[in-house]
Amino acid sequence: MTALLAKRGKENKDVTEKGVAFGIRKEIKRSQKGFPYIIFHISEMAQKQIVKMLLELNTR
Repeated sequence: MTALLAKRGKENKDVTEKGVAFGIRKEIKRSQKGFPYIIFHISEMAQKQIVKMLLELNTR
């Protein structure tokens, strides 16, 4: 699977080898102690595609 690219603050659709467009947004925040953490906002369509791909792998 190709790397899922996300631009900060804007939804970016990345096409994988299977021809699936993922709507994923990556948000980087910092905790109170200053440690960075990442939040992924994944669209409903992308979630369904990911589940379908995982089920495909599981049935092989």
